[in-house]
Amino acid sequence: MDVSVIIVSYNTATQLERCLASVFDKTEGLRFEVIVADNASSDGSPNLVRTLFPHVHLLVNSENIGFGAASNGAVKEATGKYLFFLNPDAELRNNAIKMFFDFMEECRGILVGAIGGQLLNNEGRLIHSSGTFVDVGRDLHWRYKALARKLWRGARTGTAIREWKGLDRSTSCMKVDYVTGADLFISRQLFTGLGGFNEAYFMYAEEMDLQYRLMTQGYQCFIMRGPEIRHEVGASFSVPNRRRIMMTVGLLTFVRLRYGRSTYLVYKTGLLLVIALEWLADRCRREYSSSEGLSYFRKVFKEEFK
Repeated sequence: MDVSVIIVSYNTATQLERCLASVFDKTEGLRFEVIVADNASSDGSPNLVRTLFPHVHLLVNSENIGFGAASNGAVKEATGKYLFFLNPDAELRNNAIKMFFDFMEECRGILVGAIGGQLLNNEGRLIHSSGTFVDVGRDLHWRYKALARKLWRGARTGTAIREWKGLDRSTSCMKVDYVTGADLFISRQLFTGLGGFNEAYFMYAEEMDLQYRLMTQGYQCFIMRGPEIRHEVGASFSVPNRRRIMMTVGLLTFVRLRYGRSTYLVYKTGLLLVIALEWLADRCRREYSSSEGLSYFRKVFKEEFK
């Protein structure tokens, strides 16, 4: 098998159906299999896969074990030379998997760790497709600037990591620190050799951690032009506050595991101060309720994500 497509689903039945249909409709010129790992969805996702896509290898977990753990479980069943991790709220617009496969097969002279494509929103605009490893000072500086805009201009800035807006259109690929887990293509041998995703992460930042380990071994990661993938960000989150909690806890976990205790404590202290100020700002702007702001602070302080 050339490629194992791995999709972790959680209450995204409508998006999952479109995702799977696009994989089978757009992919040609290689041998591939599809593995869906469902994290105890309550919206009928497993039955949808069984009924509409009986040729898909379906794994149903008894509880929501998170993205990394579910992905690792699916990889144990995979037989492809390469793994392609694809979010259920993503759709292929062209033969993207073959393009990734050819890039890996034809690349010479560079240790390629992982690759991804340019993700598009529903309007066809480029969205978050990759990122840089967390720099504590830079990240806190960005967060305080975002808070200042929120307080003084009333701009809706949110608290997500800074998003890289796209690829230089004069190049075929661009070196990045890490590719987002929404469309991550990597050698199965390399992935398993690294031990897979670190299951200390429930969701968010596990792909950054994986590619940080790739970087320490001399591998490089790239975003390439050509593959077109639409991504409906955060489709499995009906509560935006839960998403920002999980993102922030993921970043804290990365800093704690990779940068040491002193840097971690500085970062966490700075984050909690930002969150406290955001809570005050939200009381005026009503972007999040007072109880949501308090929950955000408390869960980040305790580093709880559920």
